[in-house]
Amino acid sequence: MQNPLVKLLFDRRVWLGTPGRSLLLLVLLNFGVAWQQQALKREQNKNLLASSQSDSAVMAKGPPRYDVSIGDRLEQSLAFVPDGRSNRLVYLVGMSQMYVINDEKPGDLRISEHLDDMLRPGARVFGLAAPNLDNEEALFLMLTVLQEARTAPHAFIYALCFDKMRLLDVRPRYLDYLGAHPALVRAIALAAEQYAVTYPLASAKLLSTLASTIRPVAEQESSFEHRLRSVVAGFSPLIASRKQLNLMLTYGLLYQARNKLLGIKNTTKRPIIQARYELNKQLFQMMIAMAKNRGIQFITYINPLNPQAENPYVTSEYVGFKQWAETTAQQAGVPFANLEDVVPRDAWGQFMGGPDFKHFREEGHGRTAGAIVQHFGKVLLDSAGLR
Repeated sequence: MQNPLVKLLFDRRVWLGTPGRSLLLLVLLNFGVAWQQQALKREQNKNLLASSQSDSAVMAKGPPRYDVSIGDRLEQSLAFVPDGRSNRLVYLVGMSQMYVINDEKPGDLRISEHLDDMLRPGARVFGLAAPNLDNEEALFLMLTVLQEARTAPHAFIYALCFDKMRLLDVRPRYLDYLGAHPALVRAIALAAEQYAVTYPLASAKLLSTLASTIRPVAEQESSFEHRLRSVVAGFSPLIASRKQLNLMLTYGLLYQARNKLLGIKNTTKRPIIQARYELNKQLFQMMIAMAKNRGIQFITYINPLNPQAENPYVTSEYVGFKQWAETTAQQAGVPFANLEDVVPRDAWGQFMGGPDFKHFREEGHGRTAGAIVQHFGKVLLDSAGLR
């Protein structure tokens, strides 16, 4: 007697009915995704404001001097960090201003690359940046590079943007890295415990991140569904590219639709949420305390803004933020500068149909790097200021 499953597979009604049409659609979708993978990558880079240059073009200039994956492949990027045991290693950490070059041309350099050139041979600089990188993520990066003597920093320069004071949480790619490094999990838990009294809001946030993400990730990875998805992704472009497709849907289509429906522009004023503001203040202060406790020279500056573009900040809130940042740095004894006006009007670009208030051309990267050296060069190169 014929096996019922075999009989079903050879039944014409299956292949001509809904199951057959569904399978055909799935095959066509996979072919379509495979054909458009490079286009998907370009669209993802556009959404993340990443460089239009390919990875191979970046690599052709020599070992990368910044995280070319902009937070997507942190482990690979850390492999290019100059050896901190034989170099005075400096990290420049921040958001998209660190890597976006408006009207980019081959050979253009980013702030971290300019700094690396300017400070050699006294110090080496590596850039760690990702779109909308927030204070918790910067703290995560500090603890990450402290896990190995090779990547441990002498100095940590943090570009402080007002946007950071309204953002929270750690992006999925960083959480993936965290889940694969138990020693880093322990380091974050220890930091939360160490500063629980001094910075209770920040400490609770770190513990919440660990509790809500690490255990579920571990459980998911041990599940049959996760293992099956991993196997299928090996031969199905649709499954392998699901994260890129999700990003396009959520960040691209839905984000653009929301902006159009509500009339939101990149200059729309967005009052800050006070609870988030207070939490981010503590995360920033904890970062300073951690650096000092570990013998790292912490440096911070207010990032440049386009003087001819309207920014999305409520003026009184932004003024108060700058005053708070300067006072906090002075009280902690860390170098601080307001570089808000160092990039000239003609060195910026366009974004969403108007002047880009945050990203500049290559000249702006050179100007910002020069201002950093002008304000902090002595601290960065003076061995007395470093461990």
